[in-house]
Amino acid sequence: MRTLKPYMNLQTLKAIYYAHFHSIISYGIIFWGHTSPSMRVFRMQKRIVRIMMGSRARDSCRKLFTKLEILPLPSLYIFFLLRYVILNKGIFLTNNETHTHNTRQCTDFHYPMVNLKKLQTGVHYMGVKLFNGLPRYIKSEIGNTKRFELLLKKYWLQNTFYSLEEFYNHEYYYVCCFCYEIVDILLILFLIISITTLISCNVLLPLVQTLTLDVS
Repeated sequence: MRTLKPYMNLQTLKAIYYAHFHSIISYGIIFWGHTSPSMRVFRMQKRIVRIMMGSRARDSCRKLFTKLEILPLPSLYIFFLLRYVILNKGIFLTNNETHTHNTRQCTDFHYPMVNLKKLQTGVHYMGVKLFNGLPRYIKSEIGNTKRFELLLKKYWLQNTFYSLEEFYNHEYYYVCCFCYEIVDILLILFLIISITTLISCNVLLPLVQTLTLDVS
């Protein structure tokens, strides 16, 4: 890639990247994309992206991945695993198939009963865990494979996850931000109702008149 960089434009370099690197790292990634050796491949991917963009060795690649619309290796692993889940959703049970309670997670996939760490990092268990961690507007498109993949890739390109932990924490952060917004709205409504009540009870008007007289 470094040899080709001076003679090729960015679009051609991207085509070469997808032909000679992406095609290799995406092969069987759902089986090895979460293992420790995958970090060596991820470092190699970042080195290639820096070369393509003409960046320095110490520069962050997050914005470069977004600009190139290339998924980092951890995001690529999650994307392909979720794609596997949506294409084979018939082998997964939902929570409402295992119980009759109408809970908020009734349409999520049911976690298989496994105790071994090796099975918990396997394709089936990790697929369920990652799918259940998606935003609801993406999970709701489970019946439409093309739209699901489109929303999923758009979501990934906007966030550029470097690890599974970032994906899990991002969803928690999203929920917290939503809760904070709800609290702010409730506080504003409380203030409006309080002021309206004071005005209707003729409590606020004399106070305003007194303050006006003091100022004058």
